Amino acid sequence: MPSREERPVTTRKYEIFFSHFSKDLRIVEQVAEILDTDSISAFVAHRDLKVSSKWREGLLTHLDAAKALVVFLTKNYHSSDWTDQEAGYFMGRQNPCIVCVRLGRRPAYGFIEQYQIVNSPLGSPSQIVTAILRSIAGHPALSLGARRRIVSGFCKSNSFNQAI
Repeated sequence: MPSREERPVTTRKYEIFFSHFSKDLRIVEQVAEILDTDSISAFVAHRDLKVSSKWREGLLTHLDAAKALVVFLTKNYHSSDWTDQEAGYFMGRQNPCIVCVRLGRRPAYGFIEQYQIVNSPLGSPSQIVTAILRSIAGHPALSLGARRRIVSGFCKSNSFNQAI
């Protein structure tokens, strides 16, 4: 089976693009690991793009494929050359599904402050995932197929903690 980096973007999964600063990768990967299921895929650039790949091309491919964008607002977020561009690119869609996860005291700013804010520390990464999924599930543009994939992932869970 090919590694995650070698798998092509698939439309069968509900892909969620994680916009974050590289220094915050640890918590972002913990959230992504919980969220990754048979029906949902979290895209984390530092984890999912090959070192030798064309970075910009990969980001654009996954931004186009993603059904939702999760912005991890930290004190570092605005320091990145990429994060504001990722959010701006995604906001150019019609009725974009964007969830901001505030880690620490970093306030939402600019155009992204109008979107759903998940305040953290919520405790554990699994609580952050629950808050993200609740926000996404309530988005008016979420298709019936996407809802079915989310429910399917829930039904295929192997434990109560995984289902949460």
